[in-house]
Amino acid sequence: FYAWMGILALLIVAMLYVFYLQNTEGLIVTGMTSQIHDGLYLANLVFLVGVAAGAVTIVFPAYVYHHEGMHKVTVLGEMLAISAVIMVMMFVFAHMGRPERLWHMIPPFGIYSFSSMLGWDVLVLNGDDPWTRYISKQTKARIVRFGHGRSADYRAEHIKLDAGGRPSFVLHGPGLEVRVNLPAVGRHQVQNAVAAAACAHQMGMNASRIARGLKGAILSPWRTEVVESNGCTIISDAYNANPCSMNAAIETLTEIGSGRRTIAVLGAMTELGKDSRHYHEEAGRYLASNDVDLLVTVGRRARYYASAAVAEGMPKGSVFRCESPDEAAGLLGKIIETEDVILIKASRVAGLESIVEKLGKPCFSREKLVANV
Repeated sequence: FYAWMGILALLIVAMLYVFYLQNTEGLIVTGMTSQIHDGLYLANLVFLVGVAAGAVTIVFPAYVYHHEGMHKVTVLGEMLAISAVIMVMMFVFAHMGRPERLWHMIPPFGIYSFSSMLGWDVLVLNGDDPWTRYISKQTKARIVRFGHGRSADYRAEHIKLDAGGRPSFVLHGPGLEVRVNLPAVGRHQVQNAVAAAACAHQMGMNASRIARGLKGAILSPWRTEVVESNGCTIISDAYNANPCSMNAAIETLTEIGSGRRTIAVLGAMTELGKDSRHYHEEAGRYLASNDVDLLVTVGRRARYYASAAVAEGMPKGSVFRCESPDEAAGLLGKIIETEDVILIKASRVAGLESIVEKLGKPCFSREKLVANV
């Protein structure tokens, strides 16, 4: 018995130390960005909810139907239900972070608004979004804005892009001014970085640590990932796509490809509902207006890019329609040249990452040379 109690005591001490690290270093140390770690957390949470529900079903007949035989296990069921509920709350409590702010949940002492889900003590909003004014009226939280205008609490100035499309800028905020260099590619990443910096600064992080954190940021694969292969620059953005991110990717293509030939390989944007065709045509027009040299569409729905781009003035001979990623890869093997800048962009379901993999193979270069001959 004492040995078992000693083991449990050691585990409690270890967990308290881990909890301390989580609250001093941040939730990033939990590994919750991994599907395995997150899956374990969710599985245990759901399991304990089920245990609590099961314990209640044991207690239920004793009180409602006055079942005498069930009274023998009533106390056990009640203890099990209460213990499971407490563990569920501890899971949520540990996962949210900042336990010292728990008192905000206690009315009337806390500042949370129970009439709104947006009941945080600090709410960081996009100052350029027209919805911000409406949201601000729905919460008692202190509002912090990030954006482009001088009315924003946090903003970026003196934005520059290097040859690889990686931005640098001066971050301004309340008592904050620091130069930031991003490893991510694309001008649109600046706004994302400013939003993250606003959250970090409100959590007490100083300027130098914010700059180091942004400089060391690592994006997941296929999210505006730049690959140099076979003399070409490939912008792999095949993880997901929506109208805003499509426009941002096209802008990145033209900025990195300034003075070089640019090729956009585009697949469908999914989950856009009844306005899907409109958004695809809008992206096609935007691509043509940005003077992209060649367009390769992949899939049936992606053909709307092509028709809209041609209607906007893109030469018909510069537009190619393919049915599958394999067909598109084969076509690229015949048309790409050294120094080309190629954008691969679509929703995940289109599977265009296979084109990126094929373009990166040395044998693809030899195939291209034979085709050109």
